[in-house]
Amino acid sequence: MIYQTIKILTLFQKLESFSIRRMVSAESIGKADLVYWRARILFLLIFTGLFIGLFVMIPVTILAVKQKMWGLLIFDVLVWLSGVGLIISRRLGYWLRAGIVLLAMYGVGLVVILSVGPLSGGPAWLFAFAVLVSVFLGLKAVLVALSLNTFTLAVTSWLMKTGVYGHTFPFFSSNAAMVSAGANFMLLNIMVALAVDVLVRGLVSTHQKEMALTGALEQEHVRLLESKSKIESEIEERKQTEELLKTSEKRYRFLADNVADNIWTMDMNLNFTYVSPSVKRIRGYSPEEAIAQRIEEIMPPASYEIATTALVEELDAHGKGQKPPERPRKVIVELYCIDGSSVWCEVEANFIYNSAGEPSGIIGVTRDITERKLTAEQLLRSEKLATLGDMVAGVAHEISTPLSVGLISASFLADKTEEFETLLASQSVSSPEIAKCAQKIKEASTMVMSNLGRAADLLNSFKNVAVDQMVEGKRRFNIRSNLEDTVNSLRPKYRRTDHSIIINCPDDLEIESFPGAFSQITTNLIINSMIHGFENQVRGTILINIEKTTDNLVYTFRDNGKGMDEITMNKLFDPFYTTKRNRGGMGLGMHVVYNLITQTLQGRIEFKSELGVGTEFIITIPVDMYTIKC
Repeated sequence: MIYQTIKILTLFQKLESFSIRRMVSAESIGKADLVYWRARILFLLIFTGLFIGLFVMIPVTILAVKQKMWGLLIFDVLVWLSGVGLIISRRLGYWLRAGIVLLAMYGVGLVVILSVGPLSGGPAWLFAFAVLVSVFLGLKAVLVALSLNTFTLAVTSWLMKTGVYGHTFPFFSSNAAMVSAGANFMLLNIMVALAVDVLVRGLVSTHQKEMALTGALEQEHVRLLESKSKIESEIEERKQTEELLKTSEKRYRFLADNVADNIWTMDMNLNFTYVSPSVKRIRGYSPEEAIAQRIEEIMPPASYEIATTALVEELDAHGKGQKPPERPRKVIVELYCIDGSSVWCEVEANFIYNSAGEPSGIIGVTRDITERKLTAEQLLRSEKLATLGDMVAGVAHEISTPLSVGLISASFLADKTEEFETLLASQSVSSPEIAKCAQKIKEASTMVMSNLGRAADLLNSFKNVAVDQMVEGKRRFNIRSNLEDTVNSLRPKYRRTDHSIIINCPDDLEIESFPGAFSQITTNLIINSMIHGFENQVRGTILINIEKTTDNLVYTFRDNGKGMDEITMNKLFDPFYTTKRNRGGMGLGMHVVYNLITQTLQGRIEFKSELGVGTEFIITIPVDMYTIKC
């Protein structure tokens, strides 16, 4: 029995939830607001009416069949089915369902009054109508409902009193009794309707406050449990941390004192606060001697400028919020040793941040790279010689054609000269013959001069490039001439292709710098585009653009080749990384470019690439190191 009851209650709750979801929004259900509770009351009212109506339908059906009152039967069935529709309909909202139910109640009351008279159950229906309006629609609607009830009772009573209709219905014995009964009825109706409205609103408000309080208590309970667990965990972690800290400090001191690289710290005034013992192996000083030195005392002015410039840039990036705290800065500087010599070192450093996230010191690692730098310089010279070897082969091939044409033209010129002399000696030469012979001699001379001039231009471009790349001196030179000489020397590599190179550069732009470095950078970038960027590409275009700004000289190199994938971009400047090793590639071209820009020219290089679109390099050279003269 209990199981059956629970099962029925479960089905009832499912039906109620199903119907309410079709009346109101999920937000109202979640908040359990006034509309939600009104919908629940409306469902109970409709369900109760349907449940009772189901039992009433049995005798009504029997009576209708016996008396053949088919209209009444059809009406009752339609009313009952309408109630079912109000429960399960998806399209009807809460307000429309409530309005339909309330209008049905009012209609029943009106029909009963018109059929039996006001001293019947009709006023009870009107009474319930006003009360339920206060429940379902609120205060404003209940005022309208009460006014409607007053009007309905007044009109029907007047009609009966005047004998227009219902003169056989039981009625009040006097007008005073009628007015008194009507006034009492309406007063009671008003009091109950308003009281119900206030009661519903109060109950819903109380329920919502109770829910909010319950939710707050649950959250507070969860928070207290989390706080308790966190405090217990923190206490345990603090104990473990203290033990680990002691162990870690001993281990750190051991590593710092025995690692080959020199570990150091300094404050923001650039005073050393700690130097590991390995400084003696690198520079010959003891840690105590090294701590006492100022940063400007341990390196040449050029290296000091590199270090302080990097520090200023990092501080500026931090101030602008552009520096990730975990990103170190790496520079290559020259450091003095105790014996008067110097070593080249790679210094990688980062800020030490305080609790407010502001730099309070600097920690760094110094690594001796003298041998590596010498190896890199040897590789650079090898790369230059390899490039010059390719250029020699190409130029030799290019020069052979104009020299061969010039030689043939010279031989032809000699023959024509001898023929001309023979004509003159015969003293029978005519003017047309002299003119014809002179014209051929002139054409042959022009061809000789043209081809020899072409060969001379090629040789001159090759000489300029070769001298600049092998002689690393700093001098004043014209950038456009340097670019054109370099491109001309590389022309044999792409002369038989549809590739083109466009140079945008002022004709009179000159700088004090290293022409060999510029030429080597241009050479390696062009060769890189020809071999990698334009692979399997019929027509490619390279654009070289030179601009001067207030503080910098900007060299932009762009091609429309196949671009690079993410792996290649991440390793582009790594030494010995190449995608063409099976075709003889050494992987030093872009590494040489990076070193020339960052070390020789003290500039920076950035690039972006997209597969199928091309690659762009932006080289920026600080103007304070090179005086631009236009």
